[in-house]
Amino acid sequence: MRGLKVETVENPFAWPTVTSVTDGEDVLYALGLHPSRDVGGIVNVYIDEVRELVRLIEPEPVTGSTSDGYHTFDELYHHRAVLFSVIVTMFRGLSWKSLHHHDGTMYDGMFIVGIDTPAGPATYHYDVEPYWDMFPCRVLDRAPEWDGHTPDDAIERIGTLRDLLQAEVKEEGSEK
Repeated sequence: MRGLKVETVENPFAWPTVTSVTDGEDVLYALGLHPSRDVGGIVNVYIDEVRELVRLIEPEPVTGSTSDGYHTFDELYHHRAVLFSVIVTMFRGLSWKSLHHHDGTMYDGMFIVGIDTPAGPATYHYDVEPYWDMFPCRVLDRAPEWDGHTPDDAIERIGTLRDLLQAEVKEEGSEK
């Protein structure tokens, strides 16, 4: 580039600040644009190039088909549903599902399923189709009132079920 002048800034990750119109042309070139000057000396850029640049920097919408290169969100959501259904099946006496929150509301086409762990409830929402029948547990008219647990709390609470299983295995071992 032709002698691009930029200001030094506190944040090394900040965009350079252009200090003159000539320097601005260099920045436009660096961005992949092809500026030109008209007879009056005004710098012009092609709007189609600018639109393409904007398109490239706009984030892609995140959907169920968004992938990390290995799995899509839809696949991971399904995996979570299958894994949680196994846990619910193993702990049927502690588990429940409902088509309504405690206040009678629910997201369209969804239900809530929960398990009462030693550390408190852990809940997830799933689509009624195809997941309702995957969870063989008590059906409640309304779910218990949400205690404010976060996704991090839920997975930590689910982890406490491991202690119940280990205690059960110890009991079985001592009975032999």
